[in-house]
Amino acid sequence: MKKHVFRTFKSKLIMAFILVAIIPSLILGVYLFQISNRTLIDNIYKSNLNTITTVKINIENNLQQTAQITNWFFTDRSIQDLLARRFVGLSEFDETKKQAIISIEWQYAFLPILDYAITYVVVGVNGLELRNGSASILPGQELFDSQVWADVSAEKSGKVIWSDIIEYRQMASPNNYYIPQYRNIYSLDTGNKKASVILFFEPAIFSDTFEGIDFQENQWLFLINEYGSIIASNDAVYHGTSVVHTDWFHKLQQSHKDYIEIKDGDLDYLIIKQKLDSENWWIVEKIPMTVIRSQRLEYTKTLLLIIACVAVLIMFFVILLSNTFSKPINKLIDKVKKITMGEFDANTVVEADDDLGHLSQNISIMERRLNDLILENIEKENEKRLMSIELLQYQINPHFVYNTLNSIKWMATMQGAEGIVQIVTRFSRLLRSVLCSADELIPLEEEIRYIDDYVHIQKIKYKGKIRLIKDDMEDSLYGCKVFRFMLQPIVENAIFHGIEPKEGIGTIHISVVKVEEHVVISIRDDGVGMSPENMEKLFDEQEQKKAKGLNQIGIYNINKRIKLTYGDSYGLEIKSDNKTYTDVIIRFPYIEGEKK
Repeated sequence: MKKHVFRTFKSKLIMAFILVAIIPSLILGVYLFQISNRTLIDNIYKSNLNTITTVKINIENNLQQTAQITNWFFTDRSIQDLLARRFVGLSEFDETKKQAIISIEWQYAFLPILDYAITYVVVGVNGLELRNGSASILPGQELFDSQVWADVSAEKSGKVIWSDIIEYRQMASPNNYYIPQYRNIYSLDTGNKKASVILFFEPAIFSDTFEGIDFQENQWLFLINEYGSIIASNDAVYHGTSVVHTDWFHKLQQSHKDYIEIKDGDLDYLIIKQKLDSENWWIVEKIPMTVIRSQRLEYTKTLLLIIACVAVLIMFFVILLSNTFSKPINKLIDKVKKITMGEFDANTVVEADDDLGHLSQNISIMERRLNDLILENIEKENEKRLMSIELLQYQINPHFVYNTLNSIKWMATMQGAEGIVQIVTRFSRLLRSVLCSADELIPLEEEIRYIDDYVHIQKIKYKGKIRLIKDDMEDSLYGCKVFRFMLQPIVENAIFHGIEPKEGIGTIHISVVKVEEHVVISIRDDGVGMSPENMEKLFDEQEQKKAKGLNQIGIYNINKRIKLTYGDSYGLEIKSDNKTYTDVIIRFPYIEGEKK
């Protein structure tokens, strides 16, 4: 027969160790992989966040410098004087106007931040207009008609306003993009609005802060304004590009985290964001996952190597432990197999002070007890067989005996000997029951009829000296199963050894009662009683073997037969008072039968 792989204890033990050790290790490995992956991304985020923070500081510094330039327009006296003139005097080119232009040019010469300024425009409330640069690079009337200009005109706090990046193809500026900055100028004396200043900056004012950063392929750094336009990038081709409707920017705005993982086109990106403090602008870095995957691959290789080493180590200890446990268990299995085959040696196969050692000791104890029980059962079966042989030794041909008695009965009838007819009839019925029935158990009702026939015969022999009294019993007891001729030897013993030696009439009293699930039969006579020595002899096996004839199947055999069949808690008990009475009590389990 094909042997199953997981039938042995060793294989089951190995599988158990795999389940409780290797599988959790794999789960832990997957968990550690997830943790390491997240840690890797966090580390990349933190590393790039430092770069973005540096860029942010530089951009904030540039914004602060541009604000300082417009502050200068507030404080320069020559410009304030020009703005204070009436409209009619503005056309004259005098010393005041000349001094104002010189002051502005001086600022351009000595402030490095103005290297990024393409031009400027000062538009006074009194009609003054100062411009720098040729007409080809100056904004036209469309600027003053825009919504941004309307917003600037309405602004009263004097704060700086940045417009969206503008593409102006006629400008002699790289990439043809500029970023306007607006601010209103108010009188230092009256606080009334005097003019509006517009500065036009190149995107390089912010993108130059990205210098020194080592960008990988497909890695981008953007400065995105509040309008969703890229106003600075490490690649100028993206200047002026709107990201408002892109999926990645939409998800970035919705996320509460400072970074997200997203697919943009054919590539996966890690996108990091940081907001400026002074403006509603965002610094956004797009890092391709190829950079992360290369590091993740190294993490994965290291983790798999660790898991493989742990798995090999676990398997080594699993095999070692399984051999340690399975070897004594296999010995116990072989021991039990020998017991099932009837080989008893009662030796302890596992000498150890642990559970297996205790189990081995208990198996040895069980083996000894089982061997004793088998020998005891063999002895009991032999006794039963000998008792059956003894019973058969006293059986003679039933047809011959029965036919002879039947002939005697008819002869006595013809001669009118009624007493002989009755005794022969009862004896024939009694003998037919003994010799012709094969049933070992019969109803109690039938057994009592045998006693009636037997006592009737003995009454004739002893000429009325014997009297039989039977108490009424429950209807359920009539069909109760008892051994055939269980009562006759006891009644016979009462007549021969109790009533016969007594002077006068003797009485035999039979009572049957049911106690719970047991039946108790009492056969009591008022004969001469028995001495304690004689009572002991009735249950002594050696004394009974010395007895001759029918006495061998007497009280001793009945008691032995009940105990062999039902157990030692059942059997016979004799109570007697010398010269007064003898009471034999029979106890056996109630076995229900049918009443005849």
